[in-house]
Amino acid sequence: MATLVSPEPYAPFMTSPRIPVELVLKTIQHLPFQDGNQIATLRTAHPRLRALFTNYEHSIAKHFMKNELRHAQTDFPCHETRLSVDWLATCVKSYDTVDEVMHALCSPHNNHAIPRHNIPLANAGLLLLYRLAAQDSHAHKLTYLTTLPNDALTALYLTLHHATLTARYTGSGWINQRSYGRFMDANQISLRTDLEFSFVEAVLCSADGPALILDTLLGRPCAEITLLNVYHECGTRDWAWPCWGDGKGEFEPPRTQGPVREVRGGSTLYSCLLEGLARGLGCGIEGVRGKVEERLAERGSGIAWLSLEGKARLLLGLDVDV
Repeated sequence: MATLVSPEPYAPFMTSPRIPVELVLKTIQHLPFQDGNQIATLRTAHPRLRALFTNYEHSIAKHFMKNELRHAQTDFPCHETRLSVDWLATCVKSYDTVDEVMHALCSPHNNHAIPRHNIPLANAGLLLLYRLAAQDSHAHKLTYLTTLPNDALTALYLTLHHATLTARYTGSGWINQRSYGRFMDANQISLRTDLEFSFVEAVLCSADGPALILDTLLGRPCAEITLLNVYHECGTRDWAWPCWGDGKGEFEPPRTQGPVREVRGGSTLYSCLLEGLARGLGCGIEGVRGKVEERLAERGSGIAWLSLEGKARLLLGLDVDV
């Protein structure tokens, strides 16, 4: 059984001025990085250690990345000069979020689980959400989406589609199927379409899209608040009040209120994604779902069983096939 190495027994050794810096660095590099908290605590534990991290943090971070997070710079690009312990800790947190979301989307208990041959592509889709979140404005996010090739857009679509289906049947709150009453008619379908569109748009707009997916699947209140805020902005139908059938189980859309916000320039991010797929597939937006799902069903397509090299190409904004 593996045991965790604690820095505490080494504290007198590492802080002693008699010990060469090289030996202290080697000692630090033998500690496990894990979530980065232990290393961050060590960094502030003593003036000598603070000075050491100030001078050598880049090389310390590079060592941990090489040993424990070899794909971090591919998955979460960072300029060589900005490598740091804090950045690595953020990468670990993001990897943990991706793993939890993938566990939910691929679970055998999920009736809409991602097929095995598409699991690597969905993983790449979650990493692409982090690339999208790194853009500093709505306009830049739109530009980023328009530059992505068809394979990358397909990865995003796959991830968002299965996240939506999973939230529909296992999430809680308004995104859940139970929100639409005892039967589905045109009103319930319209409401579900608006709510699910708002969910996808919220994920694309979020500073941490995968975390929002996870919060939604776990029923955390913050996810419901975010969903209704986006629904308030993006909902396409104003419902007449009072609605009919106010009894339990009857149709009752969410009531939101708030300031009328200025319309953002350009289309919504999800519309931009669908338009990009439509261009690449040579069809109208209404035909995107059928064509994309037909391609995703092919176990021998270029994006099935995606390799690490293929993932790296997608994250660089390139198609999988050269």
